[in-house]
Amino acid sequence: MVEPVRAPDAKGAEAALARIRQVMPESPLLRSEPLSKALGMELWFKCELHNPTFSFKLRGATNDLLAAKESGRLKGAIVCSSSGNHGLACAWTGKNLGVPCHVFVSEAVGPAKRAVIQAMGGTVHVAGRDIDDARAAAIDYAQAHGHYFVNDGVSPEIMEGAGTMALEVVRRLSDVDALIVPVGGGNLAAGTGLVLKAASAKTKAIAVSPKLSPVIVRSFHEKAMLSIPPGDSIADGLTQREPILESLRVIWANVDDAWLVEDEAILAAMHALLESAHILVEPSGAAGLAAAWAYRDRLKGKRVVVALTGSNVNMGQVRKALAVPSFAPLA
Repeated sequence: MVEPVRAPDAKGAEAALARIRQVMPESPLLRSEPLSKALGMELWFKCELHNPTFSFKLRGATNDLLAAKESGRLKGAIVCSSSGNHGLACAWTGKNLGVPCHVFVSEAVGPAKRAVIQAMGGTVHVAGRDIDDARAAAIDYAQAHGHYFVNDGVSPEIMEGAGTMALEVVRRLSDVDALIVPVGGGNLAAGTGLVLKAASAKTKAIAVSPKLSPVIVRSFHEKAMLSIPPGDSIADGLTQREPILESLRVIWANVDDAWLVEDEAILAAMHALLESAHILVEPSGAAGLAAAWAYRDRLKGKRVVVALTGSNVNMGQVRKALAVPSFAPLA
């Protein structure tokens, strides 16, 4: 069932970190010398790539589901809506808890992503033309069958779980000027902002979206809930038509800035990461580095951490990235 929610907070991120450590280790924090030189800043990567579902989404899903199990709220099957990585995280966690998981995706989610979710143990339902349609169908299904809906973008446990990424950063690295994260549904940006306000007030939380899906960034700057149909961005995990009010409120209160980046810059960032850092990321996961490049004049000489949020990439995307010149060629 869909449960009423409380406000997320930084203390919840502390509890989440202890909880998720049961299933996933701390992710690497790596400095890139070639890309630091190319961008004119001290550049670090928080690599959310080396866990069982290959993205940061496992943090929030694990925290939500383990907390629900602890409190007795996890009844029936697990239901979620997703453009890919959140569904993978819920399916993997459900399988490990011995609980069936139903993942609702839109028609825009291709067969390859659906197949991976199924391989993780999830049952895939295709509903509607975009993530907003899939979300509505998932809520209806959970309510009709008495299942537990993992309320992505609303659940404080998901935001706090996502915020554990920032908590790991500030515990490992001092005097960070900016932490750049991609924003789609808003959990990571919300959780990052919450943690930084409490643990590292100097560090600016910066959220990034593709220009072809500007609804979160524009809603942030205009302080209003907007509805903007997304274009066909290569960073499909960051596209949506409308913000989720609960996560947007946290973003308004805690995130310092929000930027837009071109798809070509995202592809160039993927190429640069492969060539100069030997790191493979998906387009959504490369949006933060694309922003560091596009807005490098604002970040010159600063200590910057970019969250690389996932590596669930297909070969077609890799080929597109390699066809766009890297902004930091080695030769």
